[in-house]
Amino acid sequence: MNVDLSIEEEIAQSHDQADILISLFFATVDIIVYVTILILFGWEFKDMFSHEQKLCFIIMFDAILRLINLYTNSFVYSLSKELITTSLSTFQFFLIINSLNQVFTYKNNPNLSQNSGISNQILCIIIFFFSAIILNFSKIVSLLQYIFAIIAIFVFWYYIKNKIQMFLDGIGKKNPTFNSHNFTIKLPYFILLYYFIHYILKISSLFIKDLLYLSYIQMGYDIFKEVAKYLVFGLMICIYYLFSKYISEDDYYVFPSEVNNRNNDEIISIKS
Repeated sequence: MNVDLSIEEEIAQSHDQADILISLFFATVDIIVYVTILILFGWEFKDMFSHEQKLCFIIMFDAILRLINLYTNSFVYSLSKELITTSLSTFQFFLIINSLNQVFTYKNNPNLSQNSGISNQILCIIIFFFSAIILNFSKIVSLLQYIFAIIAIFVFWYYIKNKIQMFLDGIGKKNPTFNSHNFTIKLPYFILLYYFIHYILKISSLFIKDLLYLSYIQMGYDIFKEVAKYLVFGLMICIYYLFSKYISEDDYYVFPSEVNNRNNDEIISIKS
């Protein structure tokens, strides 16, 4: 009996050490991503509320959130702790979809319409919250939650993929040489795949009793989740890069209606 307890403690300690190393590794990746954004968009930002600044804030917030999770993981599971950490993760998710929505609905987007933006953001946030929170009540509850999360991921993937395609098609209208079916539109597929594997591993962990194998699977689904998150960051960097290059310049494109208005104003001024 004592031997079993010592083995369990050893596995738990090894798992905690691995969590620390993984967290430190991805915190380093956060710094690399942050520096990459500075290199791509410049070291000085003209507007403190610019899209680039918001993206930098999301990366910085991710590093802070990682340190908070690393600290709270040492505590025993409690619903109050889960509510706090999940709320912080949900806030990060809100920052991501809100920032993307501002890009998709920017005034100079040639494909701007009522369907361009991300609608029902509150519903998306609620779904994310209940998909991300750990409900340590029963395996049945967890299983239903993970299945619900997988369905939600597929729905959101299909939804956001169409928004990105509309954004890229808009760039194609302004620049005929631009390929709107480039690598950017393929990134959501990889994000979907990694999150899908993450939840499949979480489902499989419900049926494994061996603590050593369970520890490996837990580290595995955490890694797949982190890779998916950085693919999201990569997608945002690609979209912001294309946005700053093709869309954000006010004088780069003029809507046909604006051209007609300018012509009419010129005709009126000539007559007067």
